[in-house]
Amino acid sequence: MTFSKFSDSNWACWAKILIITALAYAIESLVPALGASILAILLGMALSAWRPPASTKPAKQISGQLLKIGIVFLGFGLSFAKLQAVGLKVYLVLIPVVAVALLSARYLGRWMGIGSRSALLVGMGTAICGGSAIAAAAPIVEAEDSEIAFAITTIFLYNTLALFLFPLLGAWLGYGDQSFGLFAGAAINDTSSVVAAGFAFSEAAGTTATIVKMARTLLIVPVCLGLVGARYKQTSAQLADGQGAQVSLWTQARRLFPSFIAYFLLAVLASSLLPLPTWLLDSFKLLARLTMIAALAGVGLAVDLRQLRRAGSQSIILGGLSWALVIVTASLAIHFFYS
Repeated sequence: MTFSKFSDSNWACWAKILIITALAYAIESLVPALGASILAILLGMALSAWRPPASTKPAKQISGQLLKIGIVFLGFGLSFAKLQAVGLKVYLVLIPVVAVALLSARYLGRWMGIGSRSALLVGMGTAICGGSAIAAAAPIVEAEDSEIAFAITTIFLYNTLALFLFPLLGAWLGYGDQSFGLFAGAAINDTSSVVAAGFAFSEAAGTTATIVKMARTLLIVPVCLGLVGARYKQTSAQLADGQGAQVSLWTQARRLFPSFIAYFLLAVLASSLLPLPTWLLDSFKLLARLTMIAALAGVGLAVDLRQLRRAGSQSIILGGLSWALVIVTASLAIHFFYS
């Protein structure tokens, strides 16, 4: 995990995040029905709309770092027994979801006249892990900055909608904690929104959703390697690094593997095998909670309403159609494999 440098804009962003986190946590303590996760995003969005920052980059960087740290802290509250409760069976839900997202984006995008790279980026963001998947795929397909921006904006729009839609949808479908956690982890695009929606439903659902999302994020490696292979075949050229040396598929795999997942698994290993005192585990649990709230405050601050208005309508429609198919696929897979 890398950390952003502390420029003046970063200090200002950190101050806003800390204030919003404290406010959200305090309000939740007074009115438990108002979840701190949702409050943090809403307060961040309100502040960003009231006083738009010169750049949303610091908020995006900081929120991404905090989210990864929070997930590692969350690992100390888990164990192999809890991971086994989710199990490899979860891929019976995740693989159809990823396949439907990628294929629907490709063929619907072609039907709508959207460029193949733009459609692919929207599909990647919908299929796996939002902006991270888009960022991983963009250099492989040599996407333009505008294509990346439109895809990320489209995915963010539906991530925000998921925060409010999924708890209601889960209640309407009659899901329990584990089923909803599986549903949120499989069908919501970005990790931050998975965490927020999951914990808004219940703590148990939030934990399950996070585990499922980690399993889904791992699929970024085989999918991106598939893109690399397709790129080799299409161009009949070897992928090279900065010095022009050939880059092997193994090297690509190591570059694509999210390092924070390795730290998360180490935290689970420590929690499972070491006799950690209760007070320490409780401290990690609180740190995970506060760090997640802070990360979501950063997500809210990173909302650029101007960019949302500039995003192409076709890209937004494609993202919505693809995401709707993902939601249906996830719910059907849960019904067939977990009922």
